[in-house]
Amino acid sequence: MRERFKFKKKAEEMSNQEIRSQQKEVKKLKMPEIRTVDFLYEEGGEITYEYGELTALCPPTGIQDSYTIRIIYVPNKKLPELKSLRFYFLAYRDVPIFHEHLINKVFEDFKKAVKPKKLKIELDVAVRGGIRTKVVKTE
Repeated sequence: MRERFKFKKKAEEMSNQEIRSQQKEVKKLKMPEIRTVDFLYEEGGEITYEYGELTALCPPTGIQDSYTIRIIYVPNKKLPELKSLRFYFLAYRDVPIFHEHLINKVFEDFKKAVKPKKLKIELDVAVRGGIRTKVVKTE
């Protein structure tokens, strides 16, 4: 998939139009299905999944970005099957996507598959250029 996208040696070499076009294509990507299993109880409390091996690519340069992602939710009638969730995360390794877009795409896909009562996703980005970034999306 990496060959599908064009990268530059320096981020400032990619125009805003090139970035916009690339990210529109990324937004349309169909990621692997997050399979679900039935949740058989009325109340499930709050569940947290943390995955510390999420990677994606910097959109302009193609350099790997590393993340820890936390999905905090209250189940409704479905639970994610965790092996499929892991493969879903692994599929991002060759995708050029900004942190802010990544969290929104994961949020939409998880919400569509699991249909939780409440959902919050936190994305901790490995420090790059001395900047620590954390992105949070809550329903």
